[in-house]
Amino acid sequence: MSCHLSKRAVLSNIRSLKSALKFGDESVTPDDYSAESWNNDWDFEDPFEGKGTEAIKLKGGEQSWMQECLASLSPMVDVLALGHLQQAVFFTSKWNAAEESEVKLKFVPSFEGKLSVEKDENITSILCLPLASQKRSLQGGPDWTCIIVGFSSGYIRIYTENAEQLLSQKFHEEPVEHLKCKTHVPNHFSNYSDQPDELVIVFSTVVVTVDGFGLFQTLRACRNQLARATAGRQEVVQPPPLTYKKWGFHEHDKLIDCEAAVFFLVIYAPRRGILEVWCSQQGPRVAAFNVGKSGRLFCPGYTIVGGNFSTALMKDRLCSCYFLDVDGVLKKIIVPFHLILRYL
Repeated sequence: MSCHLSKRAVLSNIRSLKSALKFGDESVTPDDYSAESWNNDWDFEDPFEGKGTEAIKLKGGEQSWMQECLASLSPMVDVLALGHLQQAVFFTSKWNAAEESEVKLKFVPSFEGKLSVEKDENITSILCLPLASQKRSLQGGPDWTCIIVGFSSGYIRIYTENAEQLLSQKFHEEPVEHLKCKTHVPNHFSNYSDQPDELVIVFSTVVVTVDGFGLFQTLRACRNQLARATAGRQEVVQPPPLTYKKWGFHEHDKLIDCEAAVFFLVIYAPRRGILEVWCSQQGPRVAAFNVGKSGRLFCPGYTIVGGNFSTALMKDRLCSCYFLDVDGVLKKIIVPFHLILRYL
């Protein structure tokens, strides 16, 4: 078996999504970026032959609206969030066994609307973060997913899947550049400590870290309080601010985001319309796929806060990569185990 893309889910109504994010039809028309149009317009030979590596021109020659969005996919593949300027759309997954197509999992909107609160405030970063269940029957599996949104005002606001605000806090007087999560990884070497749960907020000149355990407890309390307030049994009380550490890097002009892969490096080159899989240790490219210039690559690199990393499911989620094409089809990048053995 070779590397391949496996269809996992489909977004419902791409046209409605574009409208909710305030993208006009004049920028990109659905026909320009349809699968049929891609197949007809590409002049691309087998990527392993080293030919046809020139930029692939799509009809209209414009960048896709999807490239202009901020997007995050939960590592549990149950929540997807997209943001653009002041607008956001949250999706939750629904399994439909009666669906006639091969893909039974559908992403349907749970919220569409404006998130910005302050004047001229725009969304600058977004992160879907699953939280572990406290029920023994789920054995540390996910209970629900929060959506953390960073703004140009410096605020971090945390929402439920339905965009009910749980928490709002400003950590620094700069726009939020990136949101990252580090989830618990147990110690396998006696000289190193466990990697704890941690939320990382990157600004231009500082990095803020929030302890994952405190975040988990605060968000669980906020959600329970929101449920009681919705039922009319309690007034909403402002939660205490999160404790955090701030690290300054004033000798640098601007902090740049960086990621590392474990066994393989997955690269999406939008200008060439190619998705590539490379061995991170020895260097050869092991796979390449024609995917078009208008998709999004998701490699979360974390699992769930407050959960148990030791399960096989959590280990798989940590290293999984997904690609969302402009037609709304979410595909998982499958790398067979024998390729890992070959290139180690």
